[in-house]
Amino acid sequence: MRPRGMFYMLKGTPRPAARPRFAVELEPIGAPGTTSREMLAIAARFDRTFRGTRRDPDIRFITTLPGAHFFRARAGRTTLGYAVINPRGRVGPAGVIDPRYSAGLAWAIQRAAREMGAETIVLTVPGMNTGALDAFFRAGFKTVFFGAWMAAKPVGSFESYVLAGGMLL
Repeated sequence: MRPRGMFYMLKGTPRPAARPRFAVELEPIGAPGTTSREMLAIAARFDRTFRGTRRDPDIRFITTLPGAHFFRARAGRTTLGYAVINPRGRVGPAGVIDPRYSAGLAWAIQRAAREMGAETIVLTVPGMNTGALDAFFRAGFKTVFFGAWMAAKPVGSFESYVLAGGMLL
């Protein structure tokens, strides 16, 4: 195992912010607290890029947590990724395949969490995802933990990815 990069666990209040240049809209898929074939297919499409593999058991677990919402991340008609958010403030996994939209995803996550009634959100962002980190830090989020992501070999494309709420799933 070798260090492959830093990750930051962030905590903050999802506040209204100016819409970024490369904004993302989150489109809900399915009912909260459930998993569907469509959710798994969307997640698999992007997890193959982000993580190098499908992660159906993780997605099933996270999406069936009470109140968890699965969203398709879109820019116009183009699907760029996905996000899972619940009203208790757990965010992730989430990601977009184009790093230019990372700040837009951070903006959309805060907006969706706020609309769900989350007072605080917690999430983990890879250090190479500077777009999301910058957006969250500008919104007043604080680092509550940081560490090194370890792997036996390089995997995926983490520059536009948010890990599951404080856990490496």
